[in-house]
Amino acid sequence: GTLIPMCMNFEHLNKLNYTIKSLKINLEQLDEKISVAIASFSYR
Repeated sequence: GTLIPMCMNFEHLNKLNYTIKSLKINLEQLDEKISVAIASFSYR
């Protein structure tokens, strides 16, 4: 592969990690919304 400076590589990993964390949070929020929607649909 190509040689990437360590600092650039670390910054890229940090951005990737942040993206994964925010995606995980979004998925958890979506899961909650789906659960609420199913619950309210079931009570009708």
